[in-house]
Amino acid sequence: MKKFKVGKQDFPEFAGDVEVEVDETQFDVVPERFPPGLTERLYKGRRVRWVANFVLKKKPGAARRGVKVKYAIELDKSTGELVYFDGREIFPLPFRDLGNGKVRAELEADDPATGWTP
Repeated sequence: MKKFKVGKQDFPEFAGDVEVEVDETQFDVVPERFPPGLTERLYKGRRVRWVANFVLKKKPGAARRGVKVKYAIELDKSTGELVYFDGREIFPLPFRDLGNGKVRAELEADDPATGWTP
């Protein structure tokens, strides 16, 4: 497993940095713009401060496993609830406080946008 940084240097609309820990022999982490309309969507009636977005691209020649990709993200801790967008809906994202101003979340989705509610 290796960490890749996706952050505000990639696109002007990104609000922060996200470190993505994934099997580097199988996937590349590619920054991606937010899906159209995402920044206007509300979660529980509140705006979301979307941090960053990316896609996991299977490397050429990587074997298909037939299971969802497991990976982790780390980002700066903020107030509110951490959420992710699965392409259709916004969901809460359970996380662990790392105690150093950062949080870590484990995922089994392909490439969700992540953000904090106020």
